[in-house]
Amino acid sequence: MSVKINLTQALMYRIFIGVPVVITTDFRNELEYLRALLYPNKVSWVKEELMHITVRFLGNISVNKLHLLKQEFAQIRYEKPIELSINGVELFGAKHSPKVIYADIKNTEPWLDLYDRVNDMLRAIGCNDDAYRYTPHLTLGRIRRVKDVAKIIRASECKLELEQKNLQLCLYQSQLSQYGPEYTILESVPLSNF
Repeated sequence: MSVKINLTQALMYRIFIGVPVVITTDFRNELEYLRALLYPNKVSWVKEELMHITVRFLGNISVNKLHLLKQEFAQIRYEKPIELSINGVELFGAKHSPKVIYADIKNTEPWLDLYDRVNDMLRAIGCNDDAYRYTPHLTLGRIRRVKDVAKIIRASECKLELEQKNLQLCLYQSQLSQYGPEYTILESVPLSNF
């Protein structure tokens, strides 16, 4: 039996740019309460060690494009102070059938500015603009099956809180497996020194 390998796919890397989030004990406790509140709805929760704010998802890119991206990424600068301040829970999707539950970021202006700066860098190396309007957020879980809409609406009223400084902007490689995604940080630059 021979195995066919698609060389084009083998030389592609699934890439995104994001800011890792360190989970505090208080946030973890609030998240546990949220998980209990949402039962029996089926939610695939993001593992703590994988939590991050996505700035831009690039998808599959070639080795050559990744090399260019790494060079440009190391040069990116952001002059304004940027901090993470989370307060509350929101939903993506219709209220009766939401798809994603996420933590809301309070002050989005610096995040939107960072997003613009990252897009300028990506355009310079020939990447297409993002097709979606950017909403800075921390994904908590993907809602797979809704069994109790009232509990989901009640969950969206929770007040998750988290504050962080000294953030890093990271270039991630994402590999999908049967156990979920695995992330590797390829490059990082501090957001606190700009």
